Amino acid sequence: MFIEKQIRNIEETDSRIMTSGFVVNKEENNFILEDNSSQLKVIFDNTTTVINIGDYVRVFGNILQGEDIVLQAQIIQNLNNIDKKLHQKLLMRL
Repeated sequence: MFIEKQIRNIEETDSRIMTSGFVVNKEENNFILEDNSSQLKVIFDNTTTVINIGDYVRVFGNILQGEDIVLQAQIIQNLNNIDKKLHQKLLMRL
């Protein structure tokens, strides 16, 4: 089971989490996700995943242990078609 968290509330001890936000930077196998609270580096293995800067996505994955908190994506869900402001407002209540 995944636990939904805002980026600012993610801790190194978390394991299976999901978080949502906008893609603000992208490289070949990673991107930076930003919500209203903070930013998070997300890495993914699937080279067929289409992600663009500006996309609004929900990422399901595991926190990798290291100096910085990094999320290893298992599932990336495109949320471009939802009401982003309303969704972020709901997440602020988590």
